[in-house]
Amino acid sequence: MYRGIFGAVAAALLMTQAMASQKAAAQEDGAYDAYAEEFAVEPLTAEQQARMPAARRLADLAMPEGSYAELAGSTFGISPEYELEADPFGALYGALAYSSAVAEIAGAKAGQAMDILDPAWRERQEAQFAHQASYSRAMIERFEPIMRDAYAELFAIRFTQSQLQDIEAFLRTDSGAAYAREALSMATDPRVSASIYSRPELWEVPAALDYSALEATLAALPAARAFADLSARERARLAALTGMSEAELEQAMREGAEMNAAAEAAAVATDAAIDHGH
Repeated sequence: MYRGIFGAVAAALLMTQAMASQKAAAQEDGAYDAYAEEFAVEPLTAEQQARMPAARRLADLAMPEGSYAELAGSTFGISPEYELEADPFGALYGALAYSSAVAEIAGAKAGQAMDILDPAWRERQEAQFAHQASYSRAMIERFEPIMRDAYAELFAIRFTQSQLQDIEAFLRTDSGAAYAREALSMATDPRVSASIYSRPELWEVPAALDYSALEATLAALPAARAFADLSARERARLAALTGMSEAELEQAMREGAEMNAAAEAAAVATDAAIDHGH
């Protein structure tokens, strides 16, 4: 029953970061207003409004504090407490401009290569993973009350006062069966999307997620090494580990550094757009 209720909104969490960036950019040209209008829904009728107290009690019971985070994690592996292991292959792909040669590197060689290219690569990844975990926790915390509000309205729309009371008590009645059936379709109701797009607090970056903390952590780490920084022995060792010639390594490292710098600049621009949107 709970999987039917929360499935779609848990999936929505996967899109949250992209949506936040899109929203920040859209604010510059007014496109966000068009998004909100696209998901506009009819206001509740007086009869539905009268059922809201019972519907809200049901929503509080159906989605207790912390349940959304737990369900999102079990259904989609988006636990706010997730831990990621260091990924030398991912780091090496970035360092060498996503060269196809990296795919041929086996086992510990990727880590050994990264130890030469960027001795602080593990700490760099750990800082990024920790920041992503904080972001996920914050977004889950923001989604839960918004989803609770949306489902309270849907309960008021879809069920009678008598049914709401029966479901609230979790009785095995015909009303309870109706609730189970409706829960499956409610997960895709446009009112859920309307609630997401109409609540500006969802898009506000909380102080706990101040990107300056991540930037300071990364700035304190030693810079990744350029080809010119490597000794002849290190160049030879890196060539042996990757199967690339020294000329190929030099080009890949230069292109990788340029790509990483461009990605970092784009992230800074996105953060600035989000801040400006506040």
